[in-house]
Amino acid sequence: MIHSHRFRVNSLWLLILFTLPLPLLFAIYQELPSLYQGEKLGINAGLIAYTWMLAVIYLATKPKWLDKRIGLPDMYLVHGMLSIFALLLAWLHKYLSPSAGWIKTSGDFSLYVFTGLIVYSLFFLGGWFTSRVKIAAFIKKSLEKIFKHEVSVWLHRLNIVATLVVYVHVWLIDYLRTLPLFFFLLTLYTILTFASYAWYLLITNRSLMPGVIKEISFVAPTILEVVIKAPRSSLKQVQSGDFIFLSFPQIQGLKEPHPFSVANDPRQAGSIKLLIETVGDYTQQLANVTSNTPVTFSKGYGVLHDMIKKTQPAQEIVLLGGGIGVVPFFSILSEFKEKTMYFFYSIKKEKEFLESELLETWDQAQNRTLFLQKGRFTKDQLKEHVPLHEDAIYLIAGPMAMNLAYEAFLIDHGITKEQIYYESFSW
Repeated sequence: MIHSHRFRVNSLWLLILFTLPLPLLFAIYQELPSLYQGEKLGINAGLIAYTWMLAVIYLATKPKWLDKRIGLPDMYLVHGMLSIFALLLAWLHKYLSPSAGWIKTSGDFSLYVFTGLIVYSLFFLGGWFTSRVKIAAFIKKSLEKIFKHEVSVWLHRLNIVATLVVYVHVWLIDYLRTLPLFFFLLTLYTILTFASYAWYLLITNRSLMPGVIKEISFVAPTILEVVIKAPRSSLKQVQSGDFIFLSFPQIQGLKEPHPFSVANDPRQAGSIKLLIETVGDYTQQLANVTSNTPVTFSKGYGVLHDMIKKTQPAQEIVLLGGGIGVVPFFSILSEFKEKTMYFFYSIKKEKEFLESELLETWDQAQNRTLFLQKGRFTKDQLKEHVPLHEDAIYLIAGPMAMNLAYEAFLIDHGITKEQIYYESFSW
């Protein structure tokens, strides 16, 4: 299952990076007048950048068919990296194909908007960067009081405006507008992308399911437990290991959906339980929410449930978790009682373990082996206790530095990348 997941992610990269731009590049090759052949490199750079930005917009719609194949975290990683690649090609296009008048103005407008948004997104919409660069994390924390979650979401939508202006930029170039096949394909790509985005906006509110806060309280100094009551038909749309997008339609500042991992098996429990660390502006505001507050939530996203469901009956599953990142593992352990699992759970020395009663229950189960520790597991401890063989699968969930360290340890001890999976759930 993990092997096929990596294959699907690589296939998505191949499709976007190479296959999507090919029809436009072919049209330019066939139709571009000989007078402008010297600008072909700059034109091609701009076309590839535009195609990739259209793909970025489509990925922003969180297509469910793609989520079930590669998972939303990997989809968002492609979304972010592709934006950076497109920006680099856009700057190359600017210097290889200089222009003037409205052509230059429209192109520069889009380029500067893209540049500003990508720099902004590295700090406020992508945990990949801030989790690796300490100074970036400090800058983000310092500015979060100004650039709140809802502000960030709306600023990010300026990508739509900038991309439309790029289309106008191309339309203003006479010798490109008169190329029939090229301009037909360019317009078709643009219409299909924006139609999918318009459809996403249209159905987003309609597809969100209603619920109400049943219980909300702190179970640790910075950990908020939120229990959502919802119709059983809605609970069937969320599986263990999933995360949902939660919003509070009646509360200013909490209206934009925010992703949270599910901490239980909603179908079995009859409710959705979330364990949320109150570290950002959005999550800190949650502390003011009271019981009986109306909420809306999305269908479940994620691949963990299907990944575990497709394992062989005798196949061992090793869960390596740390901090608040272990939350999806709680739901997995609650549902798949018949699976043999090893659960390694570490926290900071000043913290307390979550779900202590459930941990005691699982520790007594015959097919559960738990290792709990304050402080990170050392390499010697992992070598002694982690089953290391080719038939097991290894799921990691926690801070990015921990994820990478555990992955490196497993690979160093003969475990292949096809046996390892972790979600970069840090947005």
